Order: sequence, then C-alpha cells, then structure tokens
Amino acid sequence: MLRQALHSITQLAHVSAGRLRVGIAVVFVSGMSFQAATHAATEAQPHLTFGANGQTQLAVFRGWPVLFTLEIIRSDSFQTATNAEPFLIVPGPRGWPGSILLGVKTGDGSEVTWPTHLVGDEQEAVSIGRREAAEFGWWLHPAETTTLPAGDYQISAELNTLDSGDGWIGKTNSPAILVRVEDEPAPLTPELHAEKLLRLAYHAFWTGQTNDAASFVNELLVEQPTNVVALSMQGDLAALSGNHAEALVARGRALREFYLQNPDSDELPTTLIQQHRASLIEMLSAGTSDRTILTARLEGQEVILEWNAAASEIYRVEASNDFQNWTVLQQGLSTSASSIQTRVPVSARSQFFRVAR
Repeated sequence: MLRQALHSITQLAHVSAGRLRVGIAVVFVSGMSFQAATHAATEAQPHLTFGANGQTQLAVFRGWPVLFTLEIIRSDSFQTATNAEPFLIVPGPRGWPGSILLGVKTGDGSEVTWPTHLVGDEQEAVSIGRREAAEFGWWLHPAETTTLPAGDYQISAELNTLDSGDGWIGKTNSPAILVRVEDEPAPLTPELHAEKLLRLAYHAFWTGQTNDAASFVNELLVEQPTNVVALSMQGDLAALSGNHAEALVARGRALREFYLQNPDSDELPTTLIQQHRASLIEMLSAGTSDRTILTARLEGQEVILEWNAAASEIYRVEASNDFQNWTVLQQGLSTSASSIQTRVPVSARSQFFRVAR
C-alpha cells in the first residue's frame, strides 16, 4: 500500500536542525488556497503539508538524494464528532502523476522541471479517516541532483482532482518550501558525513539496493558506533532479511543509546520501541530458546516481568534509570518450568530492567 510504504520512508527521512530523528508528525500549516468544485465550505477539505527531507527550508547538496513528502489530512481531523465518513480522494485518468503536481520555480520566478520519481502505486485512491494522513513521496536520485543548477528554488505541491470521477473534487496548493542547491562543503564535518551516509542508505534501502544500504550503514557505524539512527536502520535491514535475532540486538542497542544520549528527553522513540517489540515477537514466535527474552507489562502499581528460563539456572532481576548503574531488585529466582514471572513495584522514575544469570 502506498501510504504504508511512505509512512516507513518518512519515519526514516525526517531531519531537524541537521539531526536525524526517528519519528513522524502531522503538522498544521496556514496559507493554503482551496477551489472546491462540488463541496460546501462547511464540509471537510484537504490540508496539505509539503517538505523535502522533512524540512521546509533546506540546502540540497549536489550528489545527495532528496525525498519530497506530501501529507494530506482532512480539515476536520481533530473535531470531537466521531461519525464522519471517510474522506476519499481519487486520482484522475492519469493517476497521481496527473493529480499531484510538483511546481519548481527559480529565484527569478521561472518555472523549471525536476526529474522526480513517485513512490508506490500511481493509481490507488486514498481514504482518510479522522486523525489519519495520506502520504506521498518522490525521490530525486543522487545522479540527478548532481545535474541541478546551483541556486535558490521555491517548490510546492498541487492537488488537482477536477478531472476525477469520484471523491473530493477540487484543487488546492501547499505552501512553497525554500530549497538552495549547492555543492557539498569540503571537507565534510563528521556530522554532515554521517547525514550523507544515512541519506544514501535510506535511498538505497527504499529503492531495493539493500546491500548498498548495509554498506553505508556499516561504514557509518565504524566511524560512529553509537549512532542511534544507523543502529535502528541496521535493525531494519536485518529484519528485512529475516534475521530477527540480529534485528532485536541492533534495535535494542539503538534504544539503549537513545536513552544514554537523551537522559532527560520527554520525547519517546515510539517507532523504535514498536520495531523492537516486533523483533521480540518474531523471536518468541520462532520459539527461540538460546536467548533470554524479557517482557514487561504494567498491572496496577506493579510491573510484571516474564522471561524464558532454563530449569538449571538461577536468575536475578536488575533495574536502572540510566543504563549505567544497575540495582539488584530480586535474586535467587529459578523454576522447573520454561519461564519465570515476577512482580516489581512501579518506580516514580523511568526504569529499565534486565535479567542476569
């Protein structure tokens, strides 16, 4: 599905102030114009958010890939009513390439064409529920950015369904984003070099060149072994190849490094947590017995911990607030069954648990 594929891509591609982030956000924007042909003004309308590499103002270095993303939400997304019908958008006869147009203008207002490539199904209609977004993306490949003339550009997206036979009929534009095309600085700083390798890895990953993606990720991890995004992508590549044990380790390391590097962050790495859990479920489903897998769930004011256990082993439970200093909570735990379950009280601070033998 187009939206599912783009959700994964935009999770990887978001950048803020030169720092790659795992996560995706739906953002309200102003300055949009609407031309609705068949709908009253009080009915839901599409709201467009457009960006490049997750930003609305950025420098594009020649020879680097670029991912343009468009998110469409409905204007009544966060109203309290819950009985709204799905908001349907159907492309016209030429598919999405004819219904969503990217407009590129130079600094003097001249219109130019860039060779962008739509990701996903070119004909699939989208149905948008409350608090949902339809997501589209276009790649500009590294070889193509190399040929772009240096300079300043304004780029916007236009949704035009005036020739569609169903769903919302109308035309609307996103606000323009500002892009400056230039040569990459020489030499690259470690931060920019890491960003370049990650962008090349993302591009290779989502264009089916997984071996190249792994090479870029491994090169970065040699230089920066605690890079959270690289560790997370290492897990993605392992999961794609069916190596769920390696994916679990890589995603676990990524989570650990996130909390070590952001001890006071209020932002949870939700996507990474979900991916780690998915790897854990895959391992449990496969009946893995040579690795201790700890699960936790909250019940009232207690945390229930459970893990697979060997009858001849004695275990202890430890807890930490920072992944560095560990306190023994329970010890001398054993079982004649295949697993152990125990309870620990909820702490006032965030806690991480591990099981040791």
